[in-house]
Amino acid sequence: MGTTMRLAVSITVCCGALIACGADEKAETTDNSALATAPTASPATSQPLAVTSAPDGGDDIWSTVRIAEAFDSGSTYEGGGNQYSVAEEIGLEDVVADAQYAIRGRVIDIHPSEVNTRTGEFEISDEQRASDAPPAVTPEARTKIDVEVLDVLGERPDSPVSPGNEVRLDAAGGSLRLVMVAEAAAAMRLIDTDTTLPPGDVEATIGQNMELGWSEGDEVIVFVTQRDVLLSTFTNGKPDVRPDATTIAAWPAGAFAVVDDMAISRAEYTSFGSRLPVEDIIGAAEELNQPR
Repeated sequence: MGTTMRLAVSITVCCGALIACGADEKAETTDNSALATAPTASPATSQPLAVTSAPDGGDDIWSTVRIAEAFDSGSTYEGGGNQYSVAEEIGLEDVVADAQYAIRGRVIDIHPSEVNTRTGEFEISDEQRASDAPPAVTPEARTKIDVEVLDVLGERPDSPVSPGNEVRLDAAGGSLRLVMVAEAAAAMRLIDTDTTLPPGDVEATIGQNMELGWSEGDEVIVFVTQRDVLLSTFTNGKPDVRPDATTIAAWPAGAFAVVDDMAISRAEYTSFGSRLPVEDIIGAAEELNQPR
């Protein structure tokens, strides 16, 4: 489709699956540039995307959007900045309150980053496509993580997990490089619309720090919950939903890497800091065995 222009565009996005810590939330922005950055993503094969057809049955600017590269290094994406809403510091008691069960496990597969849609590829709803206004949200990145359950540390009644199971976490964050015509990038606010749009295709990167610091093979402790995840498409003016997604409780505070007898957290805005004894985490997880 001609020459592709690579633009220095990096989009920081908000996750739709955050724990609500209070009625009045305020936006906090943190610069995680000091955190270790995982290895550079290996290129993924460009793929056709499941987008709906234009109203007249022909092609439109949205049919040009494709994934050129998905972050896939065997580690969670920790590059770039992050932005999310908090009302106050999150404590272990908040993590426990949000969780259905807690496991000690081993990371067996960190899948390539996906777009936060039903298919994991770029989609736009008929409602967004037909509107004269640009899409209400920038596409977000999410990452599936498979964890082998070594031990169940605590669980609510009827929690469906046992040692030997594999749990697939639908985790917020990741990084994707998208290619599209400049008009589509401008409509999604990925490039400056106040300047003349460049001809041909452009590239834009969307990324969100996962704040986990995990690699395949790592031993981890995870507090797990199921909640609806807001998607990047809209119907009747409201975000579409992936119901009952298995995800990290009080993201990202409910996730820890285990190193010797210490649990390591990469989460910002917690009252328990970045390192605490594994026995403290186990003690907190045991509270899940008690009736609410």
